[in-house]
Amino acid sequence: MGHNTASGKTTSCNQTNRNGKAIEAKACQKELPDPDKVYRHFFDSSDDMLCIAGLDGFFKLINPAFEKMLGFSKEELFSKPFYEFVHPDDREANISEVRSLSEGEQLTFCEHRYICKDGSYKWLAWASKTDVKEGLVYAVAKDITERKELEDEIHSLKKHFFAPELEHKAAFTPIITRSKKMITVFHYIEAVARSQRPVLITGETGVGKELIVKVLHQISGLNGELVSVNIAGLDDMMFSDTLFGHKKGAYTGAETERNGLIHKASEGTLHLDEIGDLNEQSQVKLLRLLEEKTYYPLGSDTPLKSRTRIIASSNKDIAKQVAESKLRQDLYYRLCTHHIHIPSLRARIEDIPLLLDYFIEEASKSMDKRKPQLSRELIMLLSNYQFPGNIRELQAMVHDAIAQHDKGDSFLDHFKRYIKQKGAAFQSDQKITERNEALFDFFGHFPTLKDAENYLISDALKRSEGNQGIAASLLGISRQALNRRLKRKD
Repeated sequence: MGHNTASGKTTSCNQTNRNGKAIEAKACQKELPDPDKVYRHFFDSSDDMLCIAGLDGFFKLINPAFEKMLGFSKEELFSKPFYEFVHPDDREANISEVRSLSEGEQLTFCEHRYICKDGSYKWLAWASKTDVKEGLVYAVAKDITERKELEDEIHSLKKHFFAPELEHKAAFTPIITRSKKMITVFHYIEAVARSQRPVLITGETGVGKELIVKVLHQISGLNGELVSVNIAGLDDMMFSDTLFGHKKGAYTGAETERNGLIHKASEGTLHLDEIGDLNEQSQVKLLRLLEEKTYYPLGSDTPLKSRTRIIASSNKDIAKQVAESKLRQDLYYRLCTHHIHIPSLRARIEDIPLLLDYFIEEASKSMDKRKPQLSRELIMLLSNYQFPGNIRELQAMVHDAIAQHDKGDSFLDHFKRYIKQKGAAFQSDQKITERNEALFDFFGHFPTLKDAENYLISDALKRSEGNQGIAASLLGISRQALNRRLKRKD
């Protein structure tokens, strides 16, 4: 067989033919490159962070991946002991591990947070081997930040989601509720608040998504401010300029450099409202921001690092938007890492008395009027209304009723008139068709007028807990007319 010479070159080698006779080939192998060059190539091209450090606490050699990960130059990394690049909370453990290495421990594994040049932290998993005689440590590190964040989120979910009490009760006080559904949402908010991943908040118009955004930011632990922007109707140019800013001369009229909202919300939260209306070009740019945490101001070829948490919200059916190709699927999955859905008011009617009392108090004070008495009949009436505009509609109803109310008019009558005018106008043709088909299943045949009347009267009395005045309002007839129908039924 062939063999290598000390110089690293390959000599000729012997081969055997079919008759078993030895023949000599010219060369079985090509000349091998210089091993030092090979090792250096692997060292410099590796995606893993590789380094050689001294037991004196200083880096001796680092590869480009190391510089890229932390953002420091070689000169900066060589200028001070490596433990100074370690998170203060992990520094003591790091120093202790180096001491163990200097005492002869051969191979160690550890996980620590390292400081990046932009002030952020990266979790790094280290495997180190020591040459005590040479006083050197050979180490390889991998970025495990994403894994650590997931572990923290899982721990937070366990801690908060099943906790008997909210940890940040005061933060939720602006949200008036006693609904179990909402309390469950609050626990989930506490569980994900400190995550740096995006949050998608959905719910019908008027359910209070803005309040949820404020609570999320308040308990997130972020030091920056909350910046909100409605992106509905923004073309790609306006979207890019608003979020990313521009350089001087980027376009006609850009006479000075301007920072975008991402810069303003640095170390804080950027809330993008009406995300379902974002145009296709802008969706691509937002996706890059979420994936790479970088962005380009208009007129610049130099990417900037983003240290902003993104919260998106929409009153649309986002899954339907994706199915209809109006929203990119990859953007959707990035945004809904944490998904908070706020239930409608009709799904938590137990909140109506609390909200009603609060809005009556608020409106009465603002208009300097005496607060009307909150009646059981009013609560029952509103509990049977669908509220397509949710809490915002209830607030508007109350303020309008207070504005019109005087001693000679019944406070309840204002709401009755509103519901009579608006109530039937919000049912879609699709829902009416589904309801008509359901009549056959319910009655076993197409109901006669008498069947339908008896059923509606019974259901209205059940919903109003026997209050004939409220039942009559639900049926759209007078109390006297209802009495006549009940006597005729008997």
